[in-house]
Amino acid sequence: MNNNYKMQLNLKNPLVFFDLETTGVNIVKDRIIEISFVKVYPNGKEERKTRRINPEMHIPEESTAIHALITALTDNTSDAFRDMWYNYHRKGLDDMVANAERGRATILSSIPVLKQVKSARPTSPLIQLFADTKLDELVNVYSEATPQEKQEGYNDLSNLFPAFTTRLEPLKK
Repeated sequence: MNNNYKMQLNLKNPLVFFDLETTGVNIVKDRIIEISFVKVYPNGKEERKTRRINPEMHIPEESTAIHALITALTDNTSDAFRDMWYNYHRKGLDDMVANAERGRATILSSIPVLKQVKSARPTSPLIQLFADTKLDELVNVYSEATPQEKQEGYNDLSNLFPAFTTRLEPLKK
């Protein structure tokens, strides 16, 4: 993971963060699927453990969808996506205020990363997440591009998101 995300803590004693993945939110009937912890020591060392548990019951589809997204966001193969997501927002959108061209270039640099993620994991929910939350925004960002950049953007995005080509139509103008 990119070390830019690490928080600097001034600890005198170890600190433990717990995370539970469950079959739902009802504490009486739902069960734990996964329990994880990160223990941070005063010297900066981290200890991590995860244990998956068979809940011995059907896992509702809503829970499965959430767990798939969480797994996709947190597994080691998603480092490139997380870095891209950070750069898209922090160095792209935030920089557009001060320098629109630089911000736009940073945002458009996310496309090769999305291609990489889709190539490595074609069914990753991260691709759908990006389409659902950022595709219209990307079309707006491309609105200021040159005709050649718009055409390249349309080609790239329609290959990444073939089900959403109607949302990409403004790039053809």
